Amino acid sequence: MSLAVSKSFIRFDEPVVVKILSGENFSHESVQALANVIANVFFSCEIQKVQEDELHFKEMGKRKILLIFPGATDLKKIKLTKEQQEEINFYAIGGMIKVLAVCAGAFFASQTIIYQAQKRHEEKTLCLFKGSCCGPAFESPDPKWPLSTQLLSLEDTCAEKKGYAAIIGGGFFVPLASLVKDRDYCVISRYLELPSAPIAALACLPGADDSFHAALVGPHAEYEGFDESFLSLKKAFVDKAAVVDEITGRLSTTFSFRKDLFHYIFSRLGFK
Repeated sequence: MSLAVSKSFIRFDEPVVVKILSGENFSHESVQALANVIANVFFSCEIQKVQEDELHFKEMGKRKILLIFPGATDLKKIKLTKEQQEEINFYAIGGMIKVLAVCAGAFFASQTIIYQAQKRHEEKTLCLFKGSCCGPAFESPDPKWPLSTQLLSLEDTCAEKKGYAAIIGGGFFVPLASLVKDRDYCVISRYLELPSAPIAALACLPGADDSFHAALVGPHAEYEGFDESFLSLKKAFVDKAAVVDEITGRLSTTFSFRKDLFHYIFSRLGFK
């Protein structure tokens, strides 16, 4: 692990309205874990958990807005209309809102979705990342148990930083060949245990300075070893208790890594 000073406990001061898409079409565990991340990272924030038909951007021009796409079990169930998706495209490209998309949310925010070697959901119009989100990054031998932890890098400094994050299948990102690294997008994290270390998280939609307007994250870096959902898993899958303990142990020993990861994400999104 890196000996560099951790940014885990540095908080962003500027006021922000955080809209986390939620409801039956999204993972409750992901929504709650992301809300916890936001509460710990931002000093002054208003967290709104909103369903698709409740989504609005009335605060625009008064406070910064961060829209979050959490994990979801089925992209087909996401009920954002074509008009809503085009509105998000317009606002995000123009920097009027910032967007964080995690796991299934990152698939949904990409131009092309490739899952199990097939293109999916080509009818959607949301397109924040000009490229493909591909998955699953990690195949599970047990279809009833897709959860694992995988080793990630953090690309924000010259110092080597790595740590674990929870993965449920997971996506990796392949930018269009026309995009230029560090101009059109920047790499935030890579999967260190896969050949060629594909991109696990990136920022895209460049702004006028060196910040970006959207960030896509393939793993569930928001999950922590102490989350109640892991206790529920142990009760529901008694035969997987040892696996859950290994997962929570890895997450607990790399707590600061994931805090640094999110700090870097929000820094690249221009938060102060």
